[in-house]
Amino acid sequence: MCSIVRVAVYAVLNHCLREKLFEDCEGCVIDTPAQWHHDCVSWTLDDINCKLWDLCADLCLESLLNTVIGIGYALQCLCLTQENLAQGVTLVNAVQFGRDPDSVLKKMTKPDDACLQHYIDHLVHTKSYRTLLKKKTICKKSKRINLENREVVPFIHTI
Repeated sequence: MCSIVRVAVYAVLNHCLREKLFEDCEGCVIDTPAQWHHDCVSWTLDDINCKLWDLCADLCLESLLNTVIGIGYALQCLCLTQENLAQGVTLVNAVQFGRDPDSVLKKMTKPDDACLQHYIDHLVHTKSYRTLLKKKTICKKSKRINLENREVVPFIHTI
């Protein structure tokens, strides 16, 4: 399970980073052929590290845990312990609070993890990276009808 957690953290953060980098470059989004329309050409390692720090801060640990559980179940080796959960948080924190998060992320996997990484990458790439991040609460005034009293009661609905 330790290798599943390690590779899952790597795959989730790597997937989110790639999608975020693509989304932040207007040239990539509209598929412009000329390089001068691509902001990503001039991004430095500092820019990438800032994006990684932001992604780690916004990462939903519940989604990461669901990824670990899904892979563990599929491989019939699901034996999740508190140490595995702590390992996942420690790895995310190592990337988030490290001086060079990109190098920490790249050093996270080992050559022995290649086969496992294939399965986890396949699972992670089926999701939009935004589903792996914390949900931003957007409050919307709405109305609910109380059927017993036939009165309208306002409530806050989160999306």
